Amino acid sequence: MQGFRINRVDENKLYPQEMPSVRPRTILYRNFDQSFEKTLSCKSSERKISVSVILAETAIGFTLSLIDEDRVSVTLSFPYEKELARSPQMDNLMKQLTKLGNTPFEIGVVNGAPDVRLILSDNWFLPASVVTEWRRQIVEELIKVRRINYPRELHKWEPTTHLFPLAGKKGEASAPVQVQGLTYLGNVMNSHATSFYHDHGISFVAPAYEQQPVDDVALMFCKHCVRYSMGWCPTHQKGRSPYHEPYYLVGTDGKRFRLEFDCRNCQMKVYAD
Repeated sequence: MQGFRINRVDENKLYPQEMPSVRPRTILYRNFDQSFEKTLSCKSSERKISVSVILAETAIGFTLSLIDEDRVSVTLSFPYEKELARSPQMDNLMKQLTKLGNTPFEIGVVNGAPDVRLILSDNWFLPASVVTEWRRQIVEELIKVRRINYPRELHKWEPTTHLFPLAGKKGEASAPVQVQGLTYLGNVMNSHATSFYHDHGISFVAPAYEQQPVDDVALMFCKHCVRYSMGWCPTHQKGRSPYHEPYYLVGTDGKRFRLEFDCRNCQMKVYAD
């Protein structure tokens, strides 16, 4: 895998910052779109849940309610000593209740006005700090309730008994062929997996290599090939290595891993020495 930066795109032409070594008909995957990322970062791409707010009084204080666009609602009761205000409180209460900031909610609009209802019998005095704390609690409660009520889509598992298929090798018929046994490459680590394969017609199931090591078997199957990276691939580059095989990878701990090249399947196999 190799990445490079594109300065400009004109229809089906790409203008890279630095021209990489790319062969004709190579498939290129775009993983960064500056225009798209810029659009997502704008305020217009932000999505929030519309809510309506109701502040009402009770015999011992007040209640605050939130109802969202999915009809999920919560109500909290706050005991509070009532005291008449010296100045009108309507605008201040509306201002405090509509401040939803960085929450996932926004105040809905009804007839061009914020969907906030104040059901109060008098001009009660409520400090901004008190209303702010009530608003914080009611928002947290609505988030909790929404998570509880979220309709999770669960896939219904239905037992099956059909034969376990294995796709044919490259160049062979594409129809599945039946497997009689699984080697360590099946990576079967537990009894549930073993039972599954037995129920689907596999007569022999070997445990995974991590559970029961097997002598002289490939530990890794790699698409990366050392011979190809060095220009010595006899199939694609018609190159010839100046060194005799086998090749080995040597770790920092001194362990050696023998390499084997499967040119028919275009892969490199790694063995424990």
